[in-house]
Amino acid sequence: MNILIVEDNPLAARLEMAFMQKVSSNAHVDIAPDCYTAELKTRETIYDIILMDFGLPDGHGLLLTKKLRSEGVTAMIIAVSGNLGIVNLHDRIEAGLDGGYHKPFTVKEASDIMTLYKARLLRQSTDS
Repeated sequence: MNILIVEDNPLAARLEMAFMQKVSSNAHVDIAPDCYTAELKTRETIYDIILMDFGLPDGHGLLLTKKLRSEGVTAMIIAVSGNLGIVNLHDRIEAGLDGGYHKPFTVKEASDIMTLYKARLLRQSTDS
């Protein structure tokens, strides 16, 4: 399983990585500290889950989500942001987010994300 964490705060990124690895023993986690790096990484690797911060040094995570979706990225994209409430639910859905959590991110939220991901896989396999 490939996970991308788009987060400019190194401590927050390391915590998110540790929590995702704790709830998924086969997780390979990459970190992108900005929009530019995230775009490059999504061109190199097919990710299953992307954790997206909103306040990035070179752009907004919501706009990046919209761009990634327009480029065909099908990963489950979950916002993890202290500014989640600033963006209304309609705009989050329209951009292509699959969910969102407020910071601070916890291991419980990582577990919830894995449950959502497994449910998504199950739905996809029954739709086929």
